[in-house]
Amino acid sequence: MWVISKFPGYQVKLRGEDVIYAPNGAVVKRQPRLRLVFRPGYFPEWAHEQAKKRWPSPPGAPDSMLVPRNLYGGLETRSMAIEMNWSEEDLEFIEDKIRNWRPRAGTDWFIAEEDKLAAPWPGYKTTKPGKLKVGEKPVATCDVIVDLVVKTGTDPAEVLAYERQEFGDSRPEVLDALERLIAGTEKDEAEELVTA
Repeated sequence: MWVISKFPGYQVKLRGEDVIYAPNGAVVKRQPRLRLVFRPGYFPEWAHEQAKKRWPSPPGAPDSMLVPRNLYGGLETRSMAIEMNWSEEDLEFIEDKIRNWRPRAGTDWFIAEEDKLAAPWPGYKTTKPGKLKVGEKPVATCDVIVDLVVKTGTDPAEVLAYERQEFGDSRPEVLDALERLIAGTEKDEAEELVTA
C-alpha cells in the first residue's frame, strides 16, 4: 500500500512500545513501537501525479508549475515492514490503522492507488476454450486469448499489461504467448519499414 504525505520526512506514531506480562511478572511478549516515516520523493510517478492533483502547492513549493518529487513524502507499507522487521501481524495492524485513520486522513497524507487497467474485452477473466467436438484437439487458454487479440485487433501490449495486473505470474503460458505475439508484431512492422 502506497501512502503519500504533503510533508517530506513526516512521521506518524501508530503504537508505542507495549510489553505484555504474565501474572508472575515475566515478559510474555513485546510489541514494538510502530511509526510511519515518509521519505522525500519515495513513490512511483503515478502517485506523484495524484499528490500534485491533491496538493498543487505543498509547503516549500516554488511558484512554478513544476512541483519537485522531493517536496512530498511517501512510503510503501510492505517495504517498510521488511526494513523495520515488522511481523505480518504488525503489518496488518498498520494497514488497518491507515485505512481507518480519521484525525488527519485526507489532510496530511492519503492512500495512493494505481488506476486499474480496463479488461481488453468483456469476460476476459473467464476466457476459456469452448466445448470440444468429437475428434477435435484440445485448445489452450493462451491460444484462445491470442486468437481473440488478433481477430479483434486489440493491442497485445495492453492485453499483456492487463494479464499481469489481474493474474500476475500465475498463467505463464498466457504471458509467453502474448510476448511471442508482441515480438512477432514488432518484427513484422520492422520488415514493413525495411521493404518500404
